[in-house]
Amino acid sequence: MATETASVLFTDIVGSTALLQSLGEEAGQAFMRTHDDLLSTAVDAAGGRVVKGLGDGIMAVFTSAADAVTAGIGIQRAVHTHSRQSPGESFEVRVGVSVGDVVFEEDDVHGTVVIEAARLCDQAQGGQILVADLVRALTRGRGSFQFESVGDLTLKGLDDPVHACWVAWEPIGSPDVQVPFPPLLAPNTSIAYAGRLSLRADLQKAWEMASSAGTAQTILLAGEPGVGKTRTASEVALVAHGAGALVLYGRCDEELAVPFEPFVEALDWQSLHGPTLPLGRFPGDLRRLVPDLDGRVDGLPAAIQSDARAEEHRLYEAVASWIVETSKPTGLVLVIDDLHWATKPTLQLLLHVVRAAASDPAARLLTIGTYRDTDVDRAHSLSAMLGDLRRLPGVERLAIDSLTADEVIDLITVAAGHELDGNARAMALRAYAETDGNPFFVGEILRHFIETGVVRFEEGRWVVESPDTIDVPEGVRDVIGRRLNRLSEQVNTVLTAAAVIGRDFTLETVAAVAQLDADAALDALDEAIGARLVEETASDGFRFLHALTRQTLYEELSATRRRRFHARVMAALEALDPGDLAGLAHHSIEAGPVGGDVSAAVGYTIAAGEQALEARASSDAAGYFRSALELLDDAGPEMVDRVLAARCGLGIASRDMGDSAYREILLQVVRDALAAEHVDVAVRAALANGRVIASTIG
Repeated sequence: MATETASVLFTDIVGSTALLQSLGEEAGQAFMRTHDDLLSTAVDAAGGRVVKGLGDGIMAVFTSAADAVTAGIGIQRAVHTHSRQSPGESFEVRVGVSVGDVVFEEDDVHGTVVIEAARLCDQAQGGQILVADLVRALTRGRGSFQFESVGDLTLKGLDDPVHACWVAWEPIGSPDVQVPFPPLLAPNTSIAYAGRLSLRADLQKAWEMASSAGTAQTILLAGEPGVGKTRTASEVALVAHGAGALVLYGRCDEELAVPFEPFVEALDWQSLHGPTLPLGRFPGDLRRLVPDLDGRVDGLPAAIQSDARAEEHRLYEAVASWIVETSKPTGLVLVIDDLHWATKPTLQLLLHVVRAAASDPAARLLTIGTYRDTDVDRAHSLSAMLGDLRRLPGVERLAIDSLTADEVIDLITVAAGHELDGNARAMALRAYAETDGNPFFVGEILRHFIETGVVRFEEGRWVVESPDTIDVPEGVRDVIGRRLNRLSEQVNTVLTAAAVIGRDFTLETVAAVAQLDADAALDALDEAIGARLVEETASDGFRFLHALTRQTLYEELSATRRRRFHARVMAALEALDPGDLAGLAHHSIEAGPVGGDVSAAVGYTIAAGEQALEARASSDAAGYFRSALELLDDAGPEMVDRVLAARCGLGIASRDMGDSAYREILLQVVRDALAAEHVDVAVRAALANGRVIASTIG
C-alpha cells in the first residue's frame, strides 16, 4: 500500500435506470459502451487514469487538481455534444471532485477524499461539476476555470461540512461558448430550491415557447423581499443555459440612478465575453450605454448626432435590435432584477424591447423581470408600466408566495441530506412559524441554529436535542444582528463601511472607507464570505448576498455617523473612481455640507445630470438637476453659475421629456445668465430653446 496526494473524480448518470429500460437490453449495452468511451477519452486527455467503472459512472484519479477539473469539463462537453448529435441517447452526468491523501491498494484507491468526491457527485445536479473548495484553491493560476461557491454541504459519511464550488463550463461549438453564466445570477446559497412545482412548470413552459416556437415571452415575477424571485429566475435560466442558450443579467440599483443600468450590465457582460456581438440596427448608438464598446467591436460606427428626441429613439431602437438579434441563434434569457428600483427611462426602454420582440416572429427571447410588489403602489412609475406591458402578447405576471410548512420541511431535509427525525421536524416547523415560509429568512434562521449549537452534526446526521428549548430571535433582522455579533469587530467595521458604499463594492474602496490597509480589509471580507454574508463577484469585487443584510447594518448607524461614512466614500471615489458620477453625486448629497460647503455635492450632481442627458435618460437627468437646485436653495451670489447651470440642465431635460414648460424655463435662464454676464450659459439655453434665440440675444 502507498499513500499519496491525488485528486479523485466520480461521475454518475442522472436517471440511468429509467434510461436503460427505455433503450432495451441490446441498445442499452451499446449506450453504456459509448458512455465509457466518452468518459475514458476525456480522462485520458487530461492525464488521468480510470480506476474502475461503477456501472453507471466511473472513478478516476489525477496527479493534479487542475487536471481533474479539466477532465470534468471535458466529460460534460463530450456528453453534451453526444446528446445533441444523438437525441435518442440524450443523457446527463453529474461530476464530483476532491483532493487529498489517498491509499493506493492494488487496483483500487481508498481514503476520506474518495468518500468526499463520491458524495459531492451525489449532491451535484445533471450537467454540474461540484468540487471541494481545496480543489479551487489548488487550481489557482492554472487554466481559466470559473468557480462559484455553493457554501458548506453536509455529506453522508463525513463528520464535518465540506465547503464546495461548482465549475462553470460551456458546450463545444455553441455560438455563446465564451459567454459564461452571469455570476450575479448564479445561486449563491447552499440552501436548496424547494417546492413551487407549478411556478417552475409555468416558467419552463414560457422558455419552451420562446425558444422553440419563436414566440417571445415576458414573465414578471412579483413577491416580497427574500421570497426567492431572483433564485426562481436563476433556476429557469440555468436550465436554458445548459441547453445552449445565452443568459444575460442586469439589475436596478436602489440608490444609484445609473441610466439604463440593467441594459448597460447585460451589454457589458456580453461584449466582454462573447466572441461575436450581433448588434443589429444602429450599433453605434449602443456606445451611449457602454462608451468603450468601440474598443471591443471592430468597425463600430459613431452614434447619431441629432436632436435629443431623435437620439433617444435611435438608442431605444439600437437596444431592442441588439437584444432581438442576439436571441435568434440559440435563444436568450434576459433577467432584469429589482424593477421596483428602475428609473423611468429604464422602464420605457424595457417596454420598447418587449414590443420589438413581440413583433419579430424570429425572436427567441424570454425576458424575466423581478420586483417587490410590496414596494409598488398606484403612484409608482412601475405601476403604469406594468399595465402597458401586460397588454402585449406573451406577457404574464406570476406571483411568488412564501413556502408552505411542508415545503420548508422539504428544504431543510435536502440541506440535512437525510430524513428528519421528530425533533428536527419540530425545529423546521419552528423555523416556518418564525419566518412565514420566506426562503431567505428560513436560511438565516437555519444558519443561526447551526452556529448556536441548536443543530449538531453527529455521524453525518443532524441532531436536535430539545425543540421545546429553542430560542428563536424575533424577526430576521435580529437573526442577522446576532450573526454579525459573532464576527470580529474588524469584520463588522468593514461590513458597515461596505453597507454605506452600496450592495456592490470593491476592495480598494471599502478599505479606504474603513481606514484599513487592503490586506486587513481582505482578511475581514474572507471571514464575511465564510459566514455567507458577502460573495466575491469579480477580481477585487464583492457584493452583499442579500440586501436585508446591508440594510440592517446601514440602519444601525446614527444620522451623524452615516454622514461621516458617506463623506469617506465620496473621498474614496474621488481618488479611486472619479468617473462614477452617479456614486459621487449620491454620496456627496448624503454626506451633507462639509464645513458649510455644498459646492462638491452640487458639482457632482450637476455632472451626473449632464451624463444622464448625454445618455438620453432625460427623467434621470431632471432628477439630478432638481437635487442640485435643492442644494443651492440658500446659495449666495458666488454660486450663481451653478444655479444657472442646473436650471439650464433642467430646462433641457424637460424639453427632451416633452414638457412644454421648458420654453419658459430656458427663456428665464437666458435672461438671468445675460444679467449675470454668463454668456456661455445664455447661449446654451437659447440654442436649446430654439425659436427664442433671435428675440433674446439678437
